[in-house]
Amino acid sequence: MKRVVLFAVLTAFIFFFSSCSKPEEIVISKYFKAMSYKDINTLAGMAIEPVQLEFKTWKTVSVDPVVKAEYGLPKMLEKFEQLKKDFEAQKDVYRGKRFDLEDLKLQLEEARGKKKTEIQEKVNAAQVQHDEEQKKMEALFKQQNDIKTDIETEKRLITLSTDIAQDLEIYSGEVLSTNITVKVTSKEGNTKEYVFSMKRYQLQNPQTQKPLHSKYIIERITLKE
Repeated sequence: MKRVVLFAVLTAFIFFFSSCSKPEEIVISKYFKAMSYKDINTLAGMAIEPVQLEFKTWKTVSVDPVVKAEYGLPKMLEKFEQLKKDFEAQKDVYRGKRFDLEDLKLQLEEARGKKKTEIQEKVNAAQVQHDEEQKKMEALFKQQNDIKTDIETEKRLITLSTDIAQDLEIYSGEVLSTNITVKVTSKEGNTKEYVFSMKRYQLQNPQTQKPLHSKYIIERITLKE
C-alpha cells in the first residue's frame, strides 16, 4: 500500500513539475537527456545542427522573454523571386556595357593618331561603366544566393517544429524566439555557459484556421564568452 501511495506521489510530482516548466525548458531537458545517451537521432529531431556536449551536470541559468514575430517565409520567397528578376535585368544591362566596351576596343585597335586618343578616352569611360554594372550584378547574385540559403534553413526549422514539409508558404501565423543560457559542468569540474537559441512556429491551417501542433526547435548552440 505504501509503495502504491509513494508511486502516486512521485507521479503527481513529475506531472506537476512538467506542467510548471515552460515548453522551451522541457526541450532543453530532453536534449540533455538525449546527449547523456548519445542518442544522435533524437538530437537531430530537436536541433537543426545538433551539438554533442560532454558534461556531468547542467543547470539553467536564465531564460530570455519570448519574442513574437510574423511568419516570414512567404515574404522571404517573394523577395527571392524579385531578386531573380532584378538579377536577370541587371545581367542584360551588364551585357550591353560589355558589348559596348568590346566594340570600342576593336575600334581602338584600328584607330591612328588623334582618333586613337579620342577612342582611348571612350574605352576608359566604358570600362568604368562596365565595372560598375558588373559589381551591381555580382551583388545581386550574392543576395540571391544568401536568401536562398536562408530559405532552405528556414524550411528545415519549420519542418522540425511542425512536421510539415510541403507547401510551407501557404501557412500563416507567428514565430516565437527565445534564448536559454545553460551552465554545463564537465566531469573534471570545469564549467562553461552555452546559449541555446530556440524557435517555435505557431502556424494556422489555411482552410480551417486552426493552429497546427508545433514544438520548440534549437536553432543554434553557442558558447557564451
